[in-house]
Amino acid sequence: MPKKWLKSKHYANKWVTLGIRTSGIRLRFVNRLMKEGNVSEEFRKYYGQYKKIYNKVISEAKKSSNNMRLRTAVNKSGVMWDLIREELGNQKKIKKNFEINTGGVNTQDPKVIANVFNEYYTSIAQKILGGTSSVKNQEANVNAVRYNGNSMFLTPTTELEVAGIIKGLGNKKSPGIDDIPEYVVKKCYPKLTTALTYVINLSLVTGHFPDQLKIAKVKPLYKKGSKTDVANYRPISLISVF
Repeated sequence: MPKKWLKSKHYANKWVTLGIRTSGIRLRFVNRLMKEGNVSEEFRKYYGQYKKIYNKVISEAKKSSNNMRLRTAVNKSGVMWDLIREELGNQKKIKKNFEINTGGVNTQDPKVIANVFNEYYTSIAQKILGGTSSVKNQEANVNAVRYNGNSMFLTPTTELEVAGIIKGLGNKKSPGIDDIPEYVVKKCYPKLTTALTYVINLSLVTGHFPDQLKIAKVKPLYKKGSKTDVANYRPISLISVF
């Protein structure tokens, strides 16, 4: 029986530094001494001050880490909700069945579900086109078209220009059909720039765009209503970063 795993984002407390871990160990040790009872008043004050400073350091570390996540996030509202859920302790992994109704029967077969979504999404365009008025095709005399002196001409790109564009990409981790996300391309741009520049210029010279880059990975995103109705899922197209 197929399962769908829903995972909440978990960052494993990246704000916890070696210094915070060391201070935490010392604080727990001092706390055990406090529970034994045979300590001086001066030691109690030391424990109180140490605990206060420790909590303040943790608060500042978490604040700094959260601010960094928000600054570098593409979907800032989504990350903000992730932070709220983490503070509330909603970190449970939920396992649930994924079903789609087809022909009046619910199915959990991944292949059947994929085919149902594929047939539904490919039929949407045909239904839309079927409702529009047809336009008669008219043959055009290409030779009768006058030369336009304001035509657009594309000049070859350079490695410097390609590198600048790559650096300006976002930090999305959702890859296209090639399973290569934006942040990986940004990290590897020194090794990719020369090859990409060659491919881009070759495409401009020949007038051909690589067929593999025309393919998108389509994922269904639930909107509202019954989760077994394929019409209640919006298609999200994930294209190659290239």
